[in-house]
Amino acid sequence: MFSGLARAVDAGALRQQEADRAAGVRCPRSAFGPTNPQRWGPWPAQAPGEQPYVQRAQRQRAGRVIVLQGSDLPSVRCVPCGRAGCEDHNASRSHCLEHIEPERVIAEARALLANASD
Repeated sequence: MFSGLARAVDAGALRQQEADRAAGVRCPRSAFGPTNPQRWGPWPAQAPGEQPYVQRAQRQRAGRVIVLQGSDLPSVRCVPCGRAGCEDHNASRSHCLEHIEPERVIAEARALLANASD
């Protein structure tokens, strides 16, 4: 089960996304916290010429690509902030990434895998 899910989920690893696309991986996937999907989102194979994503949405789909974003801080509208975590350093936590629930990611991965022949 988990090996199949691993083929369908990553956490916004841009180089891995590019390698997957070059290798023809059938289940593009990304989870975005502080990153703007309009700037860094994976480009779907059959994407239209225009930008397929909006800056902020809990879930977006463009072709077979599904982008999930986390939630804002309780008192601040901050997603996507483009910072290196909430405190803007490499060791700081990212509230928005931490609040993308595993169950949500697993459900999306299962749906992608169930429709992998599309």
